[in-house]
Amino acid sequence: MPDDRTTSTPIDRALADVLVAAYKGKRMNQATLVEATGIKSATMQRLMAGKTRFDVDQLFAIAEAIGGRSAADYMREAEATVARHVSADAANVTHINTKKGDEWQGEDHALNEWDAAAKKSDTVIEISPDDVTP
Repeated sequence: MPDDRTTSTPIDRALADVLVAAYKGKRMNQATLVEATGIKSATMQRLMAGKTRFDVDQLFAIAEAIGGRSAADYMREAEATVARHVSADAANVTHINTKKGDEWQGEDHALNEWDAAAKKSDTVIEISPDDVTP
């Protein structure tokens, strides 16, 4: 199922997760936050679901309503979460170098390399011009 949180960023989604954990840890709910912050219920729902971006005023109001930590503390935790995910994703990337090093040798060279690999393994690899990306 695709992620429908397209109007937010990874940091907004991580921040939502951090804030939800914080208010639930204090046995609060969204209705309590709505009442304490003056943020509309529908907006609060979208924020806490990670479906929309936080603005500074909203973050400060929510942090104050939850209490115990500053908005900056919540933001730092969200940033650390995103950084962990980015470094984990980067660790799962296989870097492929051409025979002459990292320098791109052109599309024709790449297609020739694919053809040579396919012949060795008796496999057919078809690449249409629509599949080639710059």
